[in-house]
Amino acid sequence: MESIQSEVNKKKNEDFFLNHLDSYRDMVSDLDTYKNIFLTVNEEVNGVDSLIDIGNGGVFAYTPSLVNKITAVDLFLDSLDASKYPSNVLLKQGNALELSEPDDHYDAVLVVMLIHHLVGRNVLETEQNLGKCLGECYRVLKPGGKLIIVESCIPSWFYFFEKRLFPIANFLISKYITHPMAFQYPQIMITKEIQKLFGACETKEIPKGRYVIQLGWKVRSFLTPVQPYLFTTRKIH
Repeated sequence: MESIQSEVNKKKNEDFFLNHLDSYRDMVSDLDTYKNIFLTVNEEVNGVDSLIDIGNGGVFAYTPSLVNKITAVDLFLDSLDASKYPSNVLLKQGNALELSEPDDHYDAVLVVMLIHHLVGRNVLETEQNLGKCLGECYRVLKPGGKLIIVESCIPSWFYFFEKRLFPIANFLISKYITHPMAFQYPQIMITKEIQKLFGACETKEIPKGRYVIQLGWKVRSFLTPVQPYLFTTRKIH
């Protein structure tokens, strides 16, 4: 499957999250929605031996000490000071669409609030990137390994308009906003894509608090239709 992440969007992702690392970490640790995500992910990763955290961004949505060995992967992690991170964490530069990791290698794969950043030049490329990212997750998991995804989802009716407004939104965000373009999916769409590869998928709503982050800004939850979900499954073969 061909996958193309817009070079402009890729560069903006790298620059934005590297240059706003401290402020983003502060928001994630302070906002109630992300505290709920933190507790949810802690339950899922507790006791895992080897974990790959794809799209980590230098920010942990869980307690690293709950895991024996963590490989954190993102576009810019080679720019960070590894000595400031726990000793069980290995920071690696990498792309979620083309991981350099070997097949059947990790006991668990974690993807937190990454998928909506994998934006191509159009809707078709962006949807292909969803499948490619999940394919890479499947590839690097050991048989019996666990996939854990937390993603911000939107209703199907909102997705209808999001697809049609993509060209305008992509142009305006690329030109006038420092935060990269984001493209969110309905929960059922991500579930079906996971089922294509893994055969099964469990989903659960993560309670949404008073605030969420949208395009890098703290936003009142009632102003946006987004809802965080937990997706889990295991690799059978």
